[in-house]
Amino acid sequence: MALFSKCVIGTHLFFPKEEIENLEELRENLTFISRFDDMVRIQTYKESDSMFGVPINFFGFCGDIRSKLLSSNIVDKVVDLRTDGNIGINIKLKSRLWDYQENLVNKIMEKVRQGVTGFFVEAKPGSGKTVVGIALMCRLNRTALVVVPKIDLVHQWVERLVEHSSITKDEIATCYNGKLSSNFDTAKVTVGLVHTLRLDRFGETFRKRFGVVVYDEVDFSIPPSTFAPVASMFYARYRIGMTATRVRSDGLHKVFDKHLGQFKIAAESSRTMKPHVVQIFYPESSGYVAESIDFKYRRGQILSRIANNTNRNMLVAKYTYMAYESGRDVLVLSDRKDQLMELHSILTTIHNVPKKHIGYFVSSMKDRALRKEELKRTLEKCKIILGTYGMGSRGTDVQRLSALILATPHSNMTQISGRIERFLEGKQQPVIIDFVDTAYSDLVKSGQ
Repeated sequence: MALFSKCVIGTHLFFPKEEIENLEELRENLTFISRFDDMVRIQTYKESDSMFGVPINFFGFCGDIRSKLLSSNIVDKVVDLRTDGNIGINIKLKSRLWDYQENLVNKIMEKVRQGVTGFFVEAKPGSGKTVVGIALMCRLNRTALVVVPKIDLVHQWVERLVEHSSITKDEIATCYNGKLSSNFDTAKVTVGLVHTLRLDRFGETFRKRFGVVVYDEVDFSIPPSTFAPVASMFYARYRIGMTATRVRSDGLHKVFDKHLGQFKIAAESSRTMKPHVVQIFYPESSGYVAESIDFKYRRGQILSRIANNTNRNMLVAKYTYMAYESGRDVLVLSDRKDQLMELHSILTTIHNVPKKHIGYFVSSMKDRALRKEELKRTLEKCKIILGTYGMGSRGTDVQRLSALILATPHSNMTQISGRIERFLEGKQQPVIIDFVDTAYSDLVKSGQ
């Protein structure tokens, strides 16, 4: 006898509530808590008056979920409400895949033939995840949604789709700033900002429109309360997560694992450039911070004091200028915008770097049209880019960058270093300048 009378497959696997034992315990097991803040609690289940939904990958099946539910004697009946979208959109890949990309796509498509529908693709920055995603959309051949964490990535994905496939701009819809473009009804691919999708303004028809949803770095760049609902919002048959680092330091990568991680695959790229790392030890204290306070607040206070230390900023600017003078295009990343402004001032007034050679890559500009124009100028023309980690650490594709200055310390070096590892013919060996503040023992440990 099966455990349940039926299962309805949609955004989740739904079972009759009355047939579930220990419902409260199940709710608790499907609620994930941040390692850093026990007030951040993410639910991966969904429920109505009569049905309770667990994540699609709850049972860990690697194969056709419907068949596995029946053959494992979990249910007597399965109702599959997942959507395939409009099949036969006929987008062709124009670009040639590198061997490692072709192998990756072929392995995924073999799993598709075996009935697998959820994928987590882990590949280093610069390895061409975007092209892999486009290739998969072409082969799956159905209306698709691409979910991105930053507005510049909406436009970047549109450009890459046109560059690498036969799709035209008129066949691509966009969704950001709370709005959905007017060509949505006829679009073959939609590119949406996760923050707008999180608002859930476009109704059931929108959620059931797609046969494929691709999540590009959404799980790491934004707060979990924003990405978690979008991970399970859509009825699409195929869900594909793409990232450079699958593990979050707060432990909440488990949310995406439950919704997408039916089949996990990692790819190594031979088309990246290994950076040389230089550590600069800074012995002076930037101000007292009590060691007894909570780790999260202590780190925040340390970062603020470091960012406001003019002597230290003079040193950061000096190394930035040295990289610039060596002919490198430089990305400077910080947790604090005020620090970036002081670095801009030092570089232009003391080191006489022309203002036109320096641009900001931050999210604070209020005029959206002006912001888009300024960001475009920064990414395309500026020799020194001053950015926040939130804007500069994920997805942004600027191949010419060959120097990375960490103005404040950062723990996720795999993702950060990817900004300068992208291959470009004739590019100098990438270099990373990392400042280690020896006055703070926890920063010394993180810099090791």
